[in-house]
Amino acid sequence: MNANVRALLLMAGCLASGLSMMSCKEDEPEEFGFTCVELSQGESVEGDPFAGTYKIVLKLDYLPCLKSYYLDRHPEQRLDGKDGPAVFEEWKERLCSEDVARRIDCTVEEFKQTLMTTGTESYSLAVTYITPNPGELNGRKILWGPGPLPDYAECDTGDLPFAALTKQSGITGQNKEGKVLWQAQSFTDNKGVMQLSGGGCIQAPIAPVN
Repeated sequence: MNANVRALLLMAGCLASGLSMMSCKEDEPEEFGFTCVELSQGESVEGDPFAGTYKIVLKLDYLPCLKSYYLDRHPEQRLDGKDGPAVFEEWKERLCSEDVARRIDCTVEEFKQTLMTTGTESYSLAVTYITPNPGELNGRKILWGPGPLPDYAECDTGDLPFAALTKQSGITGQNKEGKVLWQAQSFTDNKGVMQLSGGGCIQAPIAPVN
């Protein structure tokens, strides 16, 4: 169902029930969520690969359901769409404040959504984070999004709104001068679903960039 239609139905239901819009809005279900990536020290990596990190760029590929959601079913929810900017603005704060155990401390600097591909580009969303505590990244989780939750993504039967960490996308850590310090060592368990909990994270063992 279109987000605007849902809003009109909600308003009508509130008025019919004699509820204020404020109290009714509190009961409105979440339509968007996040997936997560869990950082760890890579195999045979000596020392702390995260030392000196100031900025993290996490780019995940949209798998078929998410790709179709933004390209075909709901282009108004794109970052540059009619309704999308408000959703992305809300999650710019929430990605670094949701109550998820072992979430990194961060602020979101920017989003970059790619929905037209050229060359090696993929259908993807890149999120850039500033992190104040590089010494506390090992074993911590990064929240990535927003994206529609399974109940609202309108996936084909049997599919779910997945995003993936691949060689075509990736994750990197940079220092304050913009030098890339580290990247994913491998891409095991590289697929995560949009959700509102911190479980089932994509695993990202990290190694320094020589």
